[in-house]
Amino acid sequence: MTRTRIPIVAIAVLAAVACSSSDKKSSTSSGTGSGSGSTVKESSSAAVVADVSYVVGAVDYKYELPANLAIKAGQQVNITLENNGKNNHELEVFDPSGKALGEIEPIAAGKKDAATFDFPTAGTYKFVCGVDDHEARGMVSTVTVS
Repeated sequence: MTRTRIPIVAIAVLAAVACSSSDKKSSTSSGTGSGSGSTVKESSSAAVVADVSYVVGAVDYKYELPANLAIKAGQQVNITLENNGKNNHELEVFDPSGKALGEIEPIAAGKKDAATFDFPTAGTYKFVCGVDDHEARGMVSTVTVS
C-alpha cells in the first residue's frame, strides 16, 4: 500500500509543477502586454531589456505623459501605467495604421502594471483606455515616434 501512495504523490507534485510553469504575469507586476502584434512579453525566465522606460499616469479620464517622452523608431519601450484615479484604467497602444500593438490590462485605483512595447516605425501612435466609456470621455493620447 505504501508503494501505491508514493507514485500518486509523485504524480500530484509533477502535475502541480507543470501547472505552475504556465505563462503568467510575474509577482513584481511587470506586465505581459497581452495584446497581439509587437508587444514584447516579459517572463520570469528571461527579462526583456527595453531601450527606454517611462511612467504614464492614469487619472480621471486622461493620461499624464512624462515631459521627457521621446521614442525613436525601432525602440523597445517599457511603459509603467500608474492608476492615480478612482476608476479602473488600462493602456492600449495603436500604431499609425490603427493596428493594436498590445495593452496593459485594466488595473484598479492605486495600482500599477507595466509592459514593454515595440515601436517599429516613425509616426503618430495612440494610447487609449478601452475601459467602459473612457475613450469617449477623452482618455486618448498621441505619441510621436521619430
